[in-house]
Amino acid sequence: MDDDSAMRCQQAFIRLLADTPLASVRMAEVATAAGVSRPTLYRHFHSKEQLFRAAVDSMFEQFYDQAEPYLTQYEDSLALALNFLASSVAFQHRPLIETLLRHGDDQLFVSQMRKYFARMLGTLIRHQPERRFRQIDLDLITAMLAGACFYALREWVANGMQQTPHEMARVLAHVFNGQLLALV
Repeated sequence: MDDDSAMRCQQAFIRLLADTPLASVRMAEVATAAGVSRPTLYRHFHSKEQLFRAAVDSMFEQFYDQAEPYLTQYEDSLALALNFLASSVAFQHRPLIETLLRHGDDQLFVSQMRKYFARMLGTLIRHQPERRFRQIDLDLITAMLAGACFYALREWVANGMQQTPHEMARVLAHVFNGQLLALV
């Protein structure tokens, strides 16, 4: 797979999404804007929803790559650091976040967030083999985290991201208090 053409397709999609609601974006427009043929676009992405997921995934991957080392030694004092990393990544990708929230699909965004919170929780619990966790509880936690963080992110963008990433991290750390695994 040609990573350059896939990246061009993703970037063209984001540019189109900046001015057009997701429902109105057409794959043919994405191919034209990316300077690739439609078959090339479809070789990389089968739908605009898949393009949307790829855009969200790129941000979460950046966060997870930075956060993963902390997750193996997670304790309460690291809650602020993890929330700061997440807030910083969102702040660095402000135009993309604004575009995805303004013209994207909220449910699709939240489902991608759930996927990454599940991945993060999986890393946390793998380092506590002596504890048993019920999947139903883990599903509830990931739903709660995704919803709370999505709407906090939406509010932060709506107020022009006036809070710094550190201020956002402090608020999130207090809300979640680093006690995720104590819930299960």
